[in-house]
Amino acid sequence: MRHDIAGLKAGVDLAALIEKDLGPAVKHTGRYWWWLCPFHKEKTPSFGVTPDTGRFKCYGCGVI
Repeated sequence: MRHDIAGLKAGVDLAALIEKDLGPAVKHTGRYWWWLCPFHKEKTPSFGVTPDTGRFKCYGCGVI
């Protein structure tokens, strides 16, 4: 089961998937792509996505 999840994550470009829903990233720094968080209102992007690890986190509201 764990192997199946890793295979799915490896086969999906997380940044491209999120971009389809939220539009282009507001900024890109290092390995992080930043958007305005879809889970709360904000003016500064705090929703960080690291496509190489398949992870995302909002540093404003804490959604993982």
